[in-house]
Amino acid sequence: MRIMHFAHHTPGNLFSSIRLYLIINGEQLIDNYVNLIYRGITMNDVCIYNQSDFPPVLKWQVIAFMKTAWPGIFQEEGKFLDEPYPAALNPVHFALHQGDALISYATIMRQPLTHAGQRFSLCCFGNMFTFPPYRHAGYGLQVLQAATSYIQQSDADVAALFCVEKLVAFYAQCGWVRMASPTHIGTPDQYEVKVTPRLMLFLSQPGQAAWQAFDQEPLLVTWPW
Repeated sequence: MRIMHFAHHTPGNLFSSIRLYLIINGEQLIDNYVNLIYRGITMNDVCIYNQSDFPPVLKWQVIAFMKTAWPGIFQEEGKFLDEPYPAALNPVHFALHQGDALISYATIMRQPLTHAGQRFSLCCFGNMFTFPPYRHAGYGLQVLQAATSYIQQSDADVAALFCVEKLVAFYAQCGWVRMASPTHIGTPDQYEVKVTPRLMLFLSQPGQAAWQAFDQEPLLVTWPW
C-alpha cells in the first residue's frame, strides 16, 4: 500500500489544495484532488514511501546525487554506501518524481535523544535536494512542505535538520527555527563542533517546553544526518 499526498500552502500566487489518493496493488481507489499550480506550472505529487516500498530506480538516483553533492559521506565505512539512511532506522522517503525521473527529494528518520537531562523522540530531517534542471520552480518547497506536515502530524517531540547558511530562510518558510546553541558530534568526552546551522521544530508539549534548553545548551548527537 502507498499513500501519496502533498501539504497545503498558499503564499502569494501559489494556489494549492490537498491531493490524496490510495493505491493498492497498482489500483487507484480514491482520487479527490485539485491540481497545484505554481507560476503556471502544474506540479506533481510528493510521494511518501516507507523504506520497504522505496523504488530502487529512485533510490539509486538519490545515491548518485549524494555522491556528487556530499562526497565526504562516502569515506571509510561509508565508501560503498547504498542507502540514503541506514535501512535499520526505517527512514521515510519524500520523492517528487515524473515517472522514473527523480525531481526533488528528502528523508526523515526517528532516533531517541537525551538533552538537558530529558529524553525526547527526535525526528531527523536530511538529504534534501532538487536536481539542478528543476530548481527555482517550487519543487523543493513542495517536498519541504510535505515532509514538514508529515513530521508535525507524527508523535515525535522535536525535529532537527542541518543546512548551509544560505538555506536558513528557505526552511524558515515552513516554520523551522534556527537554534543559537552549537551542535556537538560524538560523545560527552570527545566531540567535534558542527559549524553549520541547526534548525528545529518543537512538536509535543514536552518538546515545546524544552525550546529554551535546546536554544541555549549544546546539542550532542552521535552523527550529523
